[in-house]
Amino acid sequence: MSDLFETGLLPMLAREAREPFDSPGHLFEVKWDGYRGLAFLGDGTSLRGRHGTDITHRFATLLRLHESAAGHRLILDGEIVAVVGGRPSFSALQAGEGQVVYVAFDLLYVDGEPLLDQPLWLRRELLHKLVATKPPLVVSEGIHEYGRRYFEAVRNAGLEGLMAKELTSPYRPGRRTAYWLKIKVWRDLDAVVCGYTKSTTGGDPFAALLVGGWQENGLLFLGYVGTGFGEREKKLIMKQLLTRAQSPFAPGRGPRPAELRAHGPVVYVEPGVCCRVRYREITADGRLRHASFAGLRPDLVPSDCVFPPGSSEK
Repeated sequence: MSDLFETGLLPMLAREAREPFDSPGHLFEVKWDGYRGLAFLGDGTSLRGRHGTDITHRFATLLRLHESAAGHRLILDGEIVAVVGGRPSFSALQAGEGQVVYVAFDLLYVDGEPLLDQPLWLRRELLHKLVATKPPLVVSEGIHEYGRRYFEAVRNAGLEGLMAKELTSPYRPGRRTAYWLKIKVWRDLDAVVCGYTKSTTGGDPFAALLVGGWQENGLLFLGYVGTGFGEREKKLIMKQLLTRAQSPFAPGRGPRPAELRAHGPVVYVEPGVCCRVRYREITADGRLRHASFAGLRPDLVPSDCVFPPGSSEK
C-alpha cells in the first residue's frame, strides 16, 4: 500500500451553482452528506481525508473495501456516509451510529496507472467495470441531462442536494474547479466556532455558538447558532473549546452592540474548531438566517472555512 500513498493526492473540489439546470454534457448525482475521502485499495484498505490525513483508524467497518477491487490496486474518490432509515445522516456519522458505507463516485488510479487526465465518462465506465458493489462499498449512480427533474427528486427525498459534473472533465487534485458544481437544497457552510453564550438553564453547557468565516482581512462574524444540538454534541463541543480574553474577529467585523445586547454576554474562544452550519439564506448584512448546527468538522482546518462559501480557489 505504501506506493499508493506516495501519490500525494488530494480530492478535487466543486464550486457552487445557485440553481439546478439541464445539460446533456453533465452527469447529475446525489450530493452525499458525509466525509470526503480517498480510498486506497490494494492488499488492504487505507483512507485519506480531505487534507491527506490518514483516517483509516476512524472507520473500522470500512477495512474490507479492498475486497470490492477484485485484486486490482485502485484509488477511488468518494464519500463516507452513515445511513439511517435508508437516508444519509451526518449527525449519525459523527456519533458512530448507523450503517457506515463508502460511496465511490470516481476512479483515479488503476494498478499504478493514473486516470487523472482521462474524461469523467471513461473514469466512471472503468469504475463500474472494475469495482463490485457490495457492503460496505456502494458505487454512486446518476443521470445525464435532466438536472432539474433530478433535483426535485432529491428535494422530495429530503437529501442535501445535487452534484453536476462535466462528462468530459479531467480530475484536478486539490483544486476547486467549475468542472464540478454543487447545487444544494438546504444551504450549508463550514464555519469556525469563535465563542458561545452562556445558558440560563442549569447544567446546559451553552445557549448558542458564535461562528465566523475567514476572509482576507481575518475572521468575519456570521451569526449565532442556537439549534440543532443534542446534549451529547454540546458536551463534545465544550471539551474542545479554549477560552480567550479578547474577540478573535477582525477589528470591526465582530457582533454588533445590538446583537450582543440581544443574546447576552459572550465567552470568546480560540478559533480552532470547525463545524457545519445549515441555513436558509445569507441576509443583506452578511448574517446566516435560520442557522442550525449540523455537526463538527474534524476533517477540516479553520482556513478551510472561507466566506462567502466557495470563494477560495484552492
